[in-house]
Amino acid sequence: MQMIAGQHDTNIQTNDTIVDCTGRRRMIECFLMKAEPDTKAAGMQTAQPAFQHRAYYINFASHLLNAWNVNLIHPQAGQRWELDEFRRLFAMIKAFGFTCFEFWLEPTIYKSALDQDAVYREFVRIMPPAIELAHQAGLLVKYGLTPNCIGHAWYSACPNLPADRALIERLWRHWAEVLRGADFVGIFPGDPGGCRRHGCDHQTFIELALRLTEMTLRANPAAVIEVGTWGTPFAGWGEDMRFVPDWDGSWQMLTQGMQYSVDGVACQIWNGTPGRARRAMGDFIARLPEFPANAVVGINLGFSPDADALAGGDAREYVREIAKIRRISSWDYAVAEGELVTYPHWRVPRIFSRRREERGVAPYYGAMSYTMSPKLSHLSMYAAAQAALNPDRDPDAVSREFCRRVFGPEHEILGELFEAFEVAPG
Repeated sequence: MQMIAGQHDTNIQTNDTIVDCTGRRRMIECFLMKAEPDTKAAGMQTAQPAFQHRAYYINFASHLLNAWNVNLIHPQAGQRWELDEFRRLFAMIKAFGFTCFEFWLEPTIYKSALDQDAVYREFVRIMPPAIELAHQAGLLVKYGLTPNCIGHAWYSACPNLPADRALIERLWRHWAEVLRGADFVGIFPGDPGGCRRHGCDHQTFIELALRLTEMTLRANPAAVIEVGTWGTPFAGWGEDMRFVPDWDGSWQMLTQGMQYSVDGVACQIWNGTPGRARRAMGDFIARLPEFPANAVVGINLGFSPDADALAGGDAREYVREIAKIRRISSWDYAVAEGELVTYPHWRVPRIFSRRREERGVAPYYGAMSYTMSPKLSHLSMYAAAQAALNPDRDPDAVSREFCRRVFGPEHEILGELFEAFEVAPG
């Protein structure tokens, strides 16, 4: 028997129906499920999973904290998780069908290593032991971060400034040591982060990623590096970022530069074009053999934050080309939940559709499924794991299956009623 993360006192029958669950969250407190998905009952294929690497990703960044998220930034505030909460989470996501727990090394936490304040002390008290608990549950662990986005104010350190470069490397080296139990380390380009000061462009990020790969493997030789192409691609590097005269690297000055434009046209913060994507991906693919043979490239089907082709263009040709050289993983951030919208999501058809589309383009090794509400988003995340196992499953059957196992067979229709909550994009 496995339980929904956060469960406390329960009253459970040991058949296929949960009669009653008590505790601080009544809607979904328990998930009665075998250690592996019930492939016979679900009508699933028992062959090789479509996506071998299936990551459950929590982003607990400062701007995403809410009553359903874990607070690892404010030691004196609520929503703190102790190891028992993580233990229950890992049991749940393992039962869902995930293979990896992924988390964001948030910029406030990242910078906290400098003075090792209360934020730092609490994080290192919890996370290294949590990594070991994940391993005990049969899960891999990945952490990811933007190496030059530093502190709560999201300062974009410039790799071409010696002092900033030293700061990036100092912080990166420290966390590689502290979190050396992690199995995957993600080097993420930006959003926020990136730089266009002092000649920085996408090649600066590629060079920096190679350097950080070397540093990571010194501290953690068994780690697998994932290089992200996020954005348009490589969000925030070079001409992708809005030009602000005399920019000091601060997020405040960057966002106050809304009046600035590109060639007289008002622009967003990140403004990559298909032409830039061709140059950036050409340079990246040329240097990809310099990364370890077991490295993974995070790449979506389209160069935009929504993985469509509306900004940097269609990415499918690059997906196919990279898949010939290195393993690839989807980092489609919005497919399961989206950002800054907290309610019980019902994106089940969308999740399955995207996984089928990815499978049809190239042999994806992995897929990430994101949440900022790990105490609430169980249906979508269960569906995400199942879609990565077998994208050909019927989405309605999956949602009914989830609710049958949580609420009992007489209430399995509830899975389809969740569609009513999906009223806003995000």
